[in-house]
Amino acid sequence: MNQNESTLDRIVRTLIGAALAFGAINTMGTLSIVMTALSVLMVVTALVGFCPLYRVLGLSTSRLMDQ
Repeated sequence: MNQNESTLDRIVRTLIGAALAFGAINTMGTLSIVMTALSVLMVVTALVGFCPLYRVLGLSTSRLMDQ
């Protein structure tokens, strides 16, 4: 697995993941579950630097921003 996320992309994903986690704590029911799942997804992809959706779409921000 090659990294396909730039540093900026990873920072933004982490911030969005944190915001979703905060929102999930302050809501209830299905919305809280969905927000938690999205939060985990955003943070995990930020940590590993790889986004499967980017791979499917043939996108990469790492070579655009980090070089």
